[in-house]
Amino acid sequence: MTRHIKHGSILGGVVVTPDLDAALADYQGRLGLDLVERGPLPDDLAASWGAPHSAAARYAMLRPQSGAHCFIRLVEQPDHPDFRPTRSFGWAAYELTVKDVFGWPGRLEGSGFRIIGPPKEIAGLPYFVPMQVLGRGNEMIYLNEVAMDTP
Repeated sequence: MTRHIKHGSILGGVVVTPDLDAALADYQGRLGLDLVERGPLPDDLAASWGAPHSAAARYAMLRPQSGAHCFIRLVEQPDHPDFRPTRSFGWAAYELTVKDVFGWPGRLEGSGFRIIGPPKEIAGLPYFVPMQVLGRGNEMIYLNEVAMDTP
């Protein structure tokens, strides 16, 4: 069965991390994403991003265990001294749907993810329960439990 991708669908994103191996341990071991490929970042891909100096950087591409056609690419780069999560340089945050969001703080203990917003039900918004974490590159990730379909 072929799934048709709708115009405007977000199929993936890039996360810059100072330590690719440690980030892989977090994304695979804690978030449960599957490794699709890894290697040096191809010159043409780096150029297409307007980041030619990133060519040959170590990278890994991951996707959900469901096999859904969406990806997160981790690219190893030094931290940028002026980066502020959700305030500068790129996408504000990633949102991942999880089961049992209240169990996630324990699952993330000892990882490179720092909880900055514990799981919390939001009054008047019963459809999902969010929590927020920062990864090793200070990337913001929302882990959201979908409690019911949004009307």
